[in-house]
Amino acid sequence: ARAIWRMGSCCGTHPENVAKEIQTILGKLKRQPAWSVFASIYNEDSPDYIQSGVATFIDDILRRRNVHEDDLIVEAACGTGALSRQLAQHGYGRIMSFDNSRPMLAEAFRLSANLPEVRPFEADIHSLKLTEPAKVIIWTDYSSNFALDQTQLLKMLTQLLQNLTIGGLLLFDVRTYTGWQIDFYSQPITTFATERFQRIWLNHQNRKLKLIDFDVFIRVRDADGAWAAWQRESMRERMWLLKEAEDVIKDLPGAKLKSIYGDDFRELRNANDEPGLAYFVLEKVS
Repeated sequence: ARAIWRMGSCCGTHPENVAKEIQTILGKLKRQPAWSVFASIYNEDSPDYIQSGVATFIDDILRRRNVHEDDLIVEAACGTGALSRQLAQHGYGRIMSFDNSRPMLAEAFRLSANLPEVRPFEADIHSLKLTEPAKVIIWTDYSSNFALDQTQLLKMLTQLLQNLTIGGLLLFDVRTYTGWQIDFYSQPITTFATERFQRIWLNHQNRKLKLIDFDVFIRVRDADGAWAAWQRESMRERMWLLKEAEDVIKDLPGAKLKSIYGDDFRELRNANDEPGLAYFVLEKVS
């Protein structure tokens, strides 16, 4: 196991060869459900403050569109609930956050336990039925890329819109094909470690089909300080072109596109712009 980690940590010269070696050694491990292994170390891997810029950006949009602090705001596919906690710091007092991964949701409950304004609950976007329509639904951190084609994305956005009040806002983001070409995702292998865990992340891009597959290998220290065995998760996401996402929005019933913002949080003015992350603001009109 130590040799495996050294290979992953020293992969600058021939990363493709290192990725193949690790795949050979660890690729036969049983695939655990997505996020089941990652959940316990996710907030250490991606701390809450990473969402602070997005939260400030969303807060600005909501206040300019007359969303009040006591309006119901729902975070879809919340993971550990980091964005919800950041929004609570901006003064919003009625935030519900849901996910369909119980391990991730367990972390959301644990990390939000001292925040009565944040209420996590279990749900799936495809079957979401809120008891009270929301004023705002936020679906960010590009989990929309788990929709692998336009039909899936259309169904998910339609379901979210059905849970909004008339005049309510749906904010969601998409990582574009351009965004997937940054170093972390374009490299065949990346690694990260703390005193408590080690993570090896393998990326497999199919540029022709615009799909990206991840093999993630994680091991953690046990209570006695010894390293546990490596565990594996696998995921697949879509590398959307901006125009493909825009075409889906055109087919959304009862929705009006208000704005598109780039990863610098500035509104897109040029139709040919292709930011790494695109943030869409939709209004439910009927």
